[in-house]
Amino acid sequence: MLLDIVSNLQTYKYFLYFLVAIPLVLWAKEKYKVIRYHRKCRQYGVAPVKIDNDGLLGFSRLFAKLDDAKNHRTMEGFEDDIKRMGRTYNMKSVMGDVIVTTQPENAKFILSTNHNDFSLGIRSDQLASFIGNGIFTQNGHNWKHSRSILKPQFARSQITDTRFFEKNADNLINVMKEQRGNVFDVMHYFQCMTLDFAVEFLTGERLGCILGNNLPLNNDYNNPTPGDLQNALGFASEFVIKRAIAVGFYWLFTSERFNNSVTIAQRFFDVFVKKARKVTSIRSEPQDEMNKERFIFINELSKQVQDDADLRNQCMNVLLAGRDTTASLLSLCFHYLSRNPDIYKRLREEINETYGDSKEGLTSDNLRACKYLKAVVNETLRIASTVPFNLRSPEKDVILPTGGGSDGTEPMLVEKGTHVLILTYALHRDEGYWGQDAKMFNPERWMESSQPAADPWCFLPFSGGPRICIGQQLALNEVYYTIARVCQSFSTVGTPQDEKSKELQFNAGVALFPYGGVPVYANE
Repeated sequence: MLLDIVSNLQTYKYFLYFLVAIPLVLWAKEKYKVIRYHRKCRQYGVAPVKIDNDGLLGFSRLFAKLDDAKNHRTMEGFEDDIKRMGRTYNMKSVMGDVIVTTQPENAKFILSTNHNDFSLGIRSDQLASFIGNGIFTQNGHNWKHSRSILKPQFARSQITDTRFFEKNADNLINVMKEQRGNVFDVMHYFQCMTLDFAVEFLTGERLGCILGNNLPLNNDYNNPTPGDLQNALGFASEFVIKRAIAVGFYWLFTSERFNNSVTIAQRFFDVFVKKARKVTSIRSEPQDEMNKERFIFINELSKQVQDDADLRNQCMNVLLAGRDTTASLLSLCFHYLSRNPDIYKRLREEINETYGDSKEGLTSDNLRACKYLKAVVNETLRIASTVPFNLRSPEKDVILPTGGGSDGTEPMLVEKGTHVLILTYALHRDEGYWGQDAKMFNPERWMESSQPAADPWCFLPFSGGPRICIGQQLALNEVYYTIARVCQSFSTVGTPQDEKSKELQFNAGVALFPYGGVPVYANE
């Protein structure tokens, strides 16, 4: 028995040694990386970037960021860091170095001037676990190939016919009118409407999510329902942000619900992949004249993409952008419009003076000519970026134009494989670039100039450079048309008095959504 006790003590001793050794090894590794980085800076003749080091291998910062996400203040947390550290700094941890930057010179260098030196880095794996291998997760040749086959699907003739928005906008107006006299969450309706449109654009199928339809596809109860898809997309898009916070250790963050959500989205599109392989049109019911000539994304894409999984993944990539970012932008627009009745009144006057209550005049070209409408949308994209950051990773050591030194203005080294986070949310709200009213919703700034900031790279709502969002014009056309129809239909869209004083908080997912929705009332 004594021998057993001694043996157990020996085992515990080695286990203790192991526990002590792990943090020491990690600490030594991080120290070595800092020494190596400073040595390289001297070799390149540049200043090092400031390091935000918590002294605990980054774990306390990880928990702080997760806590921010839980409390719906992810963006505010980053803004607090920038006030403390400056516009560019290294958010260093054992999970990986992340250079955070809000300087337009760096954004231009990364996204445009030297874009070939950068890949999506860890973002590819983080997003691919949700939407698969597609245009938003690919690099290099694969990305170029995807863009070449997807770009024709977004040809001007396919995205400028506002008749394609009409039915879904009609449904939106009708459900809003049904809420006459009530306070309702207009964000929920926007999420349903944009899902309906995105699915119809991709597959030709009208889901009727906004009308409350929850029948499974083809009335086959083995298939997902519109509600299943909506819930799956909502949960998965928020969950991937939690994974992103863990950088290279993202794989530690998983859940059965996340895996189930991905499976639901995949099963949904598998139905349409099979149809696209069999028939020219995937619609079974008789079609009207417009729909006989209607472009159906998945049918056209299936002619060029032979692998079923690749076809499904490309559709899921486009769906995520079509549903999330457009619903986010509409929700945020009406968050601000409902709290600023004078702005809504002026916007409504512009629409009504130009088009009255006619839908026929709401063409793509006419809507883009509405200056105040564009100003409202641009200001929303600025003050509450629908996509709040952009992640890249250099394929070799690179020298960014600025961000180094104690004042953050000198050229700086970024080592190969380091993650670089362009924080567009903070860039768009920086008083140094946008003036002292940068954190105020003021569409008037866009009436005075099409580019209020001195540097055009201060405004990146759809990214920039060769990887600029391929569907931005389609998204903007849908947003312009929807806002115009709401303005034609309702004399006021307001928010309850007790909501006006609440600070805007976000559910940070692939796109930003107001936490708690957008409670409004609408009067005809």
